[in-house]
Amino acid sequence: MCLSALSLVAAAQVGVIMEFTGGDVTAGSDAPASNIDGENNRYSSSEYVESGVVMTTTGGDILLGAYYTANAVIHGHWNTMTRASFARQDGSAFDMNYYKLTSNPSSALGHNGLASDAVVTIVASKDGTTESSRFELPPEDWGDEFAGDKSVTEVYLGPEFDGIKAFWFEADKVISQCFGMDTYYIDLPPPPPSTDNPIILGSGTIEDAIKGAGGGATPVPALPFFGLLTLGGLLGLFGLRKLKK
Repeated sequence: MCLSALSLVAAAQVGVIMEFTGGDVTAGSDAPASNIDGENNRYSSSEYVESGVVMTTTGGDILLGAYYTANAVIHGHWNTMTRASFARQDGSAFDMNYYKLTSNPSSALGHNGLASDAVVTIVASKDGTTESSRFELPPEDWGDEFAGDKSVTEVYLGPEFDGIKAFWFEADKVISQCFGMDTYYIDLPPPPPSTDNPIILGSGTIEDAIKGAGGGATPVPALPFFGLLTLGGLLGLFGLRKLKK
């Protein structure tokens, strides 16, 4: 029983790399769709669940799956959605540490002919409802994953995104400008940069974020020394009783 309890604690602390593959489309134009294939298909969704993380959009659907290449992303347009939000399905707090920005053009020129700029921001929420922190995202050319992962913008997030219950993306104008992302690191230390121009949003540095000062895996609570001795004794007694039988 003690070992089972420890296993449950450990399972509850597992981090997630969310890659928009293998989850369930639970709402939207293409719902329902389960265990989606991110290499060959794409789906239009207003709610998607992967590894216990739920994405919801307001104002319209977002595309997820194979969009630029045979590599799953999420990709939407600000004239068909107003917000894309992310939270743990069970409502628990988490650390959002890293993601790849695949599209955020500084102008919508070429998308329905509109040339107005939109300021796109990422918002952290400690309570899952109200804004705690807000940061503006850099521009990123459309569909950079055509050239491979090294042409995306790697975004590292500071401690403002630790212990939050939700985060979301929104734009200050309703235009057709597109927006895409990939590879979220949630409750996991982010990887070292693989591109030339990674950025940090929030306080601290990229090095801090990687080391865990600005986020990282939530550790399994350690038992005190005497607690470990007690647990060992209980397990030993349990084993002896089994042998006597």
